[in-house]
Amino acid sequence: MIVDKQLEIFVASIKHWINQNYPVRQSIADVDMIYYPDDHWQEIYTYIGSIFDSGLQNRPLQDLKNVLYLIARNYRVARLLSWHEPSTISKVGNLSKSDFLLLAQTVQNLNHEDFNDAYRQIIVLLQKYPSNEFLEFIPSFMDKAFQISSNNYIKNKALKHFIEISHPNCPKMIQESWKAADEWLKDDILTDMIFIRDPSIVEYCIESAQSTNLKAYETHKKAKLENLREHLSSLKMTQVITTKKYEVKGFTTETLEEFSKRYFGFGKELFQKIEKEMPDVYQYMTLAYDPSDELCYASAFYDDGYRKFEIMLDNEVEQIVFKPEFAQWHAQYGDWSESDNAINSVIALLKCQLHILNKNE
Repeated sequence: MIVDKQLEIFVASIKHWINQNYPVRQSIADVDMIYYPDDHWQEIYTYIGSIFDSGLQNRPLQDLKNVLYLIARNYRVARLLSWHEPSTISKVGNLSKSDFLLLAQTVQNLNHEDFNDAYRQIIVLLQKYPSNEFLEFIPSFMDKAFQISSNNYIKNKALKHFIEISHPNCPKMIQESWKAADEWLKDDILTDMIFIRDPSIVEYCIESAQSTNLKAYETHKKAKLENLREHLSSLKMTQVITTKKYEVKGFTTETLEEFSKRYFGFGKELFQKIEKEMPDVYQYMTLAYDPSDELCYASAFYDDGYRKFEIMLDNEVEQIVFKPEFAQWHAQYGDWSESDNAINSVIALLKCQLHILNKNE
């Protein structure tokens, strides 16, 4: 098959621009393609769009490699592959599922750093498809992603996908990750534990979290909790949930029963059971506050740890409260609480998750 000369020209042009603008660099990661001329990108978008529309199946390997190189360099702009949007795969053309899979299979066999940014975009895009899509392909793809030790983003995304599809390699990967020196990855593992649906894996995660050397987090605790904060802020849990329906500074409200049914699939009786049977968990989830005093609440919220959600009881009302905005407020204006409390709150959440899973068996 004949190699597409125009793709070759696009790739050569970008490499020339990089060599002229970044003559001294340690890796391709030092290159910021956001400054590549817009008119050059527009030519690439038009051409790649036509290629996506016509299909990739009959293209030679070199064409696929060139397309993946351009995708990698377009990582920050995110038009060739629209990895940062919830539904769109590409903004420049109709990239079919079969062609997307072909790109994924191709990049899996490319072991050069030039293609790492394409790999990471495909990792994200894989999660846009249902978990039963590409089941035969995903394990090997994720295995390799995890082995790219120099790219923590890829490892994090691979592990999260393993967790979400309950892959049998998940416990092994979590164990290996927990032993890793990199604490950014360890923070992401803590966060991604929230999505686990396998009781045996949850039990392992609880054990791992409890045995963590918490002092390793103390020096850089603010930076090390950043991923956790961003993840929680992205969740659709910005409500104040109470049996008394009212508005608190514009937040929508719903009853505890409505919330627990929607988010967890069970009613408030489980929380009452947790209070009675799991006091060690419940103590991490209980905090009194005045919902009319936003500033006092923000302060109290962090006095005893960074929490995912909390159950609050008084004589009249039972509430679950989660306000990620306060995480942003406190990160900007206050000191972060001790990170051992942050991990303890994760442990509490995991124990509740385990309780839920066992109850539903």
